[in-house]
Amino acid sequence: MAPTRTARSRERVAYLEALRADVEAIVRDYLEQRPDAEDVTVEVLERIGPERLVQVSGSRDLKRLAQDMGLLVALTLVDAFGPDRVLTLRGPDGKAVSPRRNAREGLFVTRYTPHRVLPEGHQRRDRILLDAGAVRAVLYADTDALDLEALALLHGERPVSIADGALAELALALLEGQLSLEAWAAGIARFDTVLDPTAPVFPGGLELATLAGLHSPPPAFDAAAAFEYYRQSWALLRRARTKEDLERPSAYVDASGRRWQLRLDSTHVRGLVAEAGMKWRDWIDDIGRQMRDLRREGDRLGAEDLRELIRSVMSRDMTAGALDKLDLAIRVIAERTLQAASGYAPQTHNDSLDFDLLFAVALPATICTTDARLVRLVRRTGAADADRVLFPSELLAKLAGTTPPALPGDASAGLSPRRPLTPAEAQARLDELATRLGGDPNFSALNDLLGGRR
Repeated sequence: MAPTRTARSRERVAYLEALRADVEAIVRDYLEQRPDAEDVTVEVLERIGPERLVQVSGSRDLKRLAQDMGLLVALTLVDAFGPDRVLTLRGPDGKAVSPRRNAREGLFVTRYTPHRVLPEGHQRRDRILLDAGAVRAVLYADTDALDLEALALLHGERPVSIADGALAELALALLEGQLSLEAWAAGIARFDTVLDPTAPVFPGGLELATLAGLHSPPPAFDAAAAFEYYRQSWALLRRARTKEDLERPSAYVDASGRRWQLRLDSTHVRGLVAEAGMKWRDWIDDIGRQMRDLRREGDRLGAEDLRELIRSVMSRDMTAGALDKLDLAIRVIAERTLQAASGYAPQTHNDSLDFDLLFAVALPATICTTDARLVRLVRRTGAADADRVLFPSELLAKLAGTTPPALPGDASAGLSPRRPLTPAEAQARLDELATRLGGDPNFSALNDLLGGRR
């Protein structure tokens, strides 16, 4: 996650202003020589020297001075390279920093906080993600299918990937006969012309959150290994021609010599999809419980109140800057929570996979879907990023810089409305949702909902 840029932090280090120009010069010079370095704070302290540091510190003790210099370096990095390129390495919980021991002699600090600056251009290109519905529509030549030839001409420098959740959905559909293996064999190669060869399927879960800058890298996080895993998984699914091909275990050895097992068999895939649905239901349960508690205290929550409540829940794992990137996802959760109080029951897994898609907007990414229900829900939120969830024709129009064609019928066509619940029924439904989780104090937005996929 990017270091904080709050006004309070800047006020705290204001007394070090005389050193700022030197700190900026040292940071840039050191990272030009060692772009992968993570000990830039130690380099700054060593070059400036203890004598000059003491001159500007006034009556502050060395411990406070060391902390403030670390903060000044972090702020300088963010100012120089932008928050999306600066990572502060944290512990397994994603919140507490993970300090390292200083191995350089002659300095008054024993430990420091590592920072890493990502390469220029990282996360700057807007990625296009295809959901399972968009892939299926092409295979079946539906009238609303994405025109892959047009996409190949228009996507330019925007890489195109299939969403992580779609990999499991497509595998399950093939295993259960909901997607024809004949249609798969006949048409899946058409996607080769548009898919990013580095990431034909983009990582999901905690890996997606890390790559989007929403979460600090877990210990030993290896982005290259993650991308290789998804390339291998896609290759296995792409070449499947029978159910036996999917049920048959496969493995590969990565560049470090580590052996990875690939599983697309029915037991494993069904388990992944079922787990995704359970995690989404737990989300609704946890927030529903908090709604119930507040209502019993006499508060009546509206959509804005719910959004703030959800931000509070998610702030256990993320900074304010990361939460700002997730405004669309937060608004969708708020909408779903309000619906829960009126009788909405989360679908088995679709809602959770949709939520993963919305997390990917923070990459940044634009989602291509044929799911009218998802598009309708997103646009109802009024989020600034609502235009990042598009039908295929809208995506192509956006890439071409033209007005999208009129869609046949309203997006909500064919969706039957629910009978509104009475106030007593709504309260009972809310209480039912709230009591499922049982008030688990260890609920964690990222670690529980976005567990690793591998």
